[in-house]
Amino acid sequence: MDTGFGNGYKADLMLCLGSSMRVTPAANMAEATFEKGGKLVIVNLQKTPMSLMGLHIHAKIDDVMVLLMKKLSIEIPKFQLRRYCKMSMDGDKIMVEGIDKSGSPFTTFNSALVDGKNCLNVG
Repeated sequence: MDTGFGNGYKADLMLCLGSSMRVTPAANMAEATFEKGGKLVIVNLQKTPMSLMGLHIHAKIDDVMVLLMKKLSIEIPKFQLRRYCKMSMDGDKIMVEGIDKSGSPFTTFNSALVDGKNCLNVG
């Protein structure tokens, strides 16, 4: 959080993508940029409380970013989602969790059941 505010105070421009700009303290990072004389660009379909602080583009993020990257002559790399199921034992319990490539957790499924034949049913 401190890094976000530190960068917010130093930024000449903050690009806020898909945010309602209502959840604090994160929304206050944009205010920090604006209050220090930086520009604020919000890309969001709905109005936000900070719409008057800078440029508000009412569009889908993907549409705006495709145009921006084209203008900057930067190729958008192909996205590949990589997630894994990690299983571990804790005593007589089998723990199942989803992780992404970096090891960060994510919700994979609602439940996991191991029956007496060691078959895993995932829902």
